[in-house]
Amino acid sequence: MLAVRPYDVRHHFTPDVALLEIAAAALGLACPPGSEPLEYEGLTDHYLPDLLLSGRTLRYRTQYAIYAAASIRGGLLPDLLREAGGWQPGLWTYAVSAVVLYSRAAADRLGLFVPQVATKIAGDLGLPSSAAQQSSG
Repeated sequence: MLAVRPYDVRHHFTPDVALLEIAAAALGLACPPGSEPLEYEGLTDHYLPDLLLSGRTLRYRTQYAIYAAASIRGGLLPDLLREAGGWQPGLWTYAVSAVVLYSRAAADRLGLFVPQVATKIAGDLGLPSSAAQQSSG
C-alpha cells in the first residue's frame, strides 16, 4: 500500500482502476470460462481471514471493490466517480483487498502459491514482476 500511495491523486482513479484490473485478472484465473463460480457467501471469511471487516462502511467498501473487480472482469465498467469518488481513504485502499482475495482464490483453485499467481497476473497484464526480475538478474 505504501508503494501505491504516491499515485493517489484526488479526483483521479489511476491506482483504483489499476488495482481493480489486477483483481479482475486474478478473478479470471480463479474462475476461467466454464469453471464453477465463486460463492460470495463466506468469500471474505475464507480468503481474507486476516482482515477484520468491522463496521458497516468498511464492509460495504470492501464489498464494492470485490464487486467492481468482478464487473470489470465481466466487461462492465462501474461508475467509480459517482459511487466512490469522495471516499476517504480512496477506493484503491479497498481494491487491495479485492486483489488479495481473488489472488488467494486463484492460488487455492490452481494449486499454486500466491506469488506464483502474482507472477502469472503480471505476465498476463504485461506488468513487470519482481519474480521475473529476480530470475533474469
